[in-house]
Amino acid sequence: MRPVATVIAIALMTTTCHAHPLAAQVVALFKETCTEATTPETLIAAGEKSAAVWKWKLIGSGPAPLPMLHMASGPKISYVMQWELNFPEMPGSTLSMSIVRPPLEDMNKYSVCLIQPNIELGANELAQQIDEQFGSSVTKDVSGRYRDEAGWFFTSEKAAGNCGRTIVTLFHQMSSRGTPTTLLFRDIEIAKKWPASEMSKCPP
Repeated sequence: MRPVATVIAIALMTTTCHAHPLAAQVVALFKETCTEATTPETLIAAGEKSAAVWKWKLIGSGPAPLPMLHMASGPKISYVMQWELNFPEMPGSTLSMSIVRPPLEDMNKYSVCLIQPNIELGANELAQQIDEQFGSSVTKDVSGRYRDEAGWFFTSEKAAGNCGRTIVTLFHQMSSRGTPTTLLFRDIEIAKKWPASEMSKCPP
């Protein structure tokens, strides 16, 4: 894995004068820390490595309910870590990770990594940076099946019928500074009896 600082530097050098420079930095950090891991444990390791390099503040870690599936009172079958990022221009922004630990018999993966900026970076600017920095390794979801979000599949996995590994930009996520766009990476391998298995299906 290349050092995060190198990836961010490259992203800044290749950013056009019209792009939001923070959007380039955030997507570079997201790419390096969230999307390059291939297993739940290496995802957590990538987060811990980035936190050490950038001296992020650990907000909390430990067992928790599954994000986006269970309420706070749900069974604690995932392991969560959350840090406050040290972007001076975005105080209060966070990076969070959640994995199923240990894997369950009918849920091999339910890994989530998200960056929640505390200012609006611009959904179009973030999408442009995703397209530029990921290139042909991702394919835009043009189905329009979900409101208030834009999504990308990993091209090689979509070709094999696996759409459980995705990048998503979530719009209208409330914060103390309005509704900045959230960057989400999701990697799901889950049995059909779980309602969340629908999230791994490719659109028609």
